[in-house]
Amino acid sequence: MIKKKIIILGGSALAKEIGKQIIDSKKLSLIGFVKEKDGDSLEGIKGFDLGSDILILNELNPDLCIALDYHKIIPEGIIKSFRIINSHGGILPDNRGYHTLGWGFINGYRELGYTLHLMDEGLDSGDVIYTFRYTVKKNTTFADVKNAIDLDQKKNIVRVTDDYINGKIRSKKQKIRYPKYFAKRNISDCMINWNNDAEFIDRFIRALSLPAGPGAFT
Repeated sequence: MIKKKIIILGGSALAKEIGKQIIDSKKLSLIGFVKEKDGDSLEGIKGFDLGSDILILNELNPDLCIALDYHKIIPEGIIKSFRIINSHGGILPDNRGYHTLGWGFINGYRELGYTLHLMDEGLDSGDVIYTFRYTVKKNTTFADVKNAIDLDQKKNIVRVTDDYINGKIRSKKQKIRYPKYFAKRNISDCMINWNNDAEFIDRFIRALSLPAGPGAFT
């Protein structure tokens, strides 16, 4: 069996963990990592540093790429030429954009999670491959949500990638007319507005509490 060639976009702790799993895979072969910045460290994984120029994909011609905590804009030509799975921190199709987990927690969502989807020219609008859902209860902390997502990503990203690239699962079109687009949160967004009701303030503080968040302040 010829192993499918995989390139990971990103150099985060999650990206390195998934890379190590692919190295040990019997069906997938890791070509390397395209980092966001040349200075990003790939400590612990030697011989797989491809630099930060994503155009190297044209030279290496991978079967599939996985974007993990990769925030650079990818050229349209690359998106059209290669299959790229993105791990989006939110449940699609309704929650697109930045920091959807934090916004969802603050806004009282009863379910949070992440989505593996194919990249297209839009923002988080590509076909969905896999969705993880986590039920938010009254005493759930934001750290609980992040930890559950982290564990599921480490457990299932390589499995889902393998099943998808070998035709065992198919992607599904996103069917929604008016999705929500969330903006990037800044440190100024962490200030408590005491004019809000008590339930909202409680969620707000829990969403931003350490170590998962930067902390709320007045």
